[in-house]
Amino acid sequence: MLDEQIKYYKEWSGTIGINDPQTIALCDELSELLTIRRKQIIAKINLYAECIRAAPDPLLREIMTLRFFDGLSWISVGIKMKMTDKSISKQVYRYLKKYNAATDNPD
Repeated sequence: MLDEQIKYYKEWSGTIGINDPQTIALCDELSELLTIRRKQIIAKINLYAECIRAAPDPLLREIMTLRFFDGLSWISVGIKMKMTDKSISKQVYRYLKKYNAATDNPD
């Protein structure tokens, strides 16, 4: 969406005669920063997905998917899974601690 806004601004500024190099350079710089940030986000998502795939318990994988990919709160996940939010969050954090230690992953 922001890429589209930058592209629109570049086109709009050209139609009204604002083709100064500084504005064009700023738009190009923003586009590059967005591309870099997108790549970083995709890399993080892939790390999280791998962590979830590595979980030995299908129930734990489902809980983590609901929490971290679907964006549900611990309470909502607990309701959906018919468990308490405290117990599921403890399970997940215990697993993440073990996973991070085994993979030397600081996240």
